[in-house]
Amino acid sequence: MEKLARSVWCLLSILLPVFVVATNAAHAESSALNTFVVTLDNESGIVLSKSQSAAAASSAADSFEIKFGVSLKEEFLTPDYRYEILKAKTQEDVKAYLAELELTPISIIESEFTNSPELGGGPKASDVPRDGHSIYVIERAVPEISSMPLEKQKEISQGSQSVVEQIGNSLEWDKSFLTQEGTFCVYRTDDEKHIMEHAKIAGFPADKVSAVEHIVHNYEF
Repeated sequence: MEKLARSVWCLLSILLPVFVVATNAAHAESSALNTFVVTLDNESGIVLSKSQSAAAASSAADSFEIKFGVSLKEEFLTPDYRYEILKAKTQEDVKAYLAELELTPISIIESEFTNSPELGGGPKASDVPRDGHSIYVIERAVPEISSMPLEKQKEISQGSQSVVEQIGNSLEWDKSFLTQEGTFCVYRTDDEKHIMEHAKIAGFPADKVSAVEHIVHNYEF
């Protein structure tokens, strides 16, 4: 009996860590959050931002934010509309959350990848804009760009950053949210003409360029 008990214990000592690792991996996969770029009119953006702020302050278990697991990370504000960067498990959760707030989005687009200068070995954008720089969001229609292999994304990053370096300190690339429809690129510059110059040299479209105010929240629900 004692020998049998030792054998069972040995077997459990082998299998238990494997089970724990598998369970943790499954949990991590099920709890993974996705990034969504949600465009709202300015009034709707204010409603969303206030709701997120109130939920963060109260930690109420019945808040819409906790109910649907939707967290506001960043906002890019223009006088007429806002790009809201949200984290959630699914697009359906985002839609349900906005419906509870009685908000109708202009668009909800999943960002499948975030590109930046660092991916291609370039410098990280400074924590704050350089003196005299404003922040811009550039929408580029490049279908299925988020599905490109990582090596291709690195190549794009290197190419984009090399053009930034050609232009000099007048332009800085922060990051780009890549989607199946195209990209939302965040740049900083002292003159919008440098964005168009960069697009022309790099061979990128610049379909919509918006000067924005950038607000970081990083809420967690």
